[in-house]
Amino acid sequence: VKLHWANADQYYIKTSEYFKDYTFKISDSKRVHFKIIAAGTEQDNNKEASGKERRFVLYETEPFLVENGELIIQFEYKVDPQKQDKLNEAAAELIEAAAGKKPLSNYMELFAPAPTEANHDRTLLEKHLKEYTARNTFDYFIHKDLGGFLSRELDFYLKNEVFFIDDIDKRDPFFFQQSISKVKVIKKIALKIIAFLAQLEDFQKSLWLKKKFVVETNYCITLDQVPEYLYDEIIANQAQIEEWKRLFAIEEIQPSLGNPGYSEPLTLEFLKSNPYLLLDTAFFSEEFKNNLLASIENIDEQMDGLLIHSENFQALNLLQERYREQIDGVYIDPPYN
Repeated sequence: VKLHWANADQYYIKTSEYFKDYTFKISDSKRVHFKIIAAGTEQDNNKEASGKERRFVLYETEPFLVENGELIIQFEYKVDPQKQDKLNEAAAELIEAAAGKKPLSNYMELFAPAPTEANHDRTLLEKHLKEYTARNTFDYFIHKDLGGFLSRELDFYLKNEVFFIDDIDKRDPFFFQQSISKVKVIKKIALKIIAFLAQLEDFQKSLWLKKKFVVETNYCITLDQVPEYLYDEIIANQAQIEEWKRLFAIEEIQPSLGNPGYSEPLTLEFLKSNPYLLLDTAFFSEEFKNNLLASIENIDEQMDGLLIHSENFQALNLLQERYREQIDGVYIDPPYN
């Protein structure tokens, strides 16, 4: 069984917002523009957290202005708890409230009816607001073999749209003599264009496939795996202690039989009594980390979990050899690289 999808021959790179100015005419001599003046988006191809979605919001400081006789309505793209439909309604109401004043008094056509079956009262302004604020997200890809793909498409085009190969038994022979000359010219020019585009795409592909460096590695290890000669450095590490407070509320541990309880500073006895506190090497020096790792035999075999922060294609390639034939299933969002 071979699974096939539309972008099977392309590498998925990212999904990103596509911000563009939106322009429409309200008469032969009047234009209206919707423009973004400030925008923020998630970085590194991360998805927005729930409740942190960004919306198109009318720019409060200067919602509209006129330049060169054309009306510009300005927006920000920022985090807002309201739904986009509600923000569109609020924007339409604010603009309509200012309709009797300049500069909007010269653009009353904005409020002309543009009804739909669902909304008989919709105005032209509301129509264009809805179109403009529809989410414009685009997926970006790099083709694995753009030259081959375009060459195959060129052959198909020449055979079916220029030479009409299916009509070979119906056409006059002179027609095909003329078509051959046309095919030669088109193909000569097209192959040069294809070679140029393929060169650009292949360069991007080589950058994409270039092996990436692992820029940082850290380990989470329980205290029972940590040699006692490192305990003094742990006790002196305030960042690690604050992390334990946040995750495990160690400051609430009271003295009991066999456990001295929390104190400031922490004691060696406290660490020994809580062997399953999780130490994070991110809070420690490279020297500490190296000493700790050197004290653990066969660390790869003892690790029972792995978390990688990476672009998915690079991460999966990193894991490919190490975990070959050891993975029972992978749950991953399409598109699949």
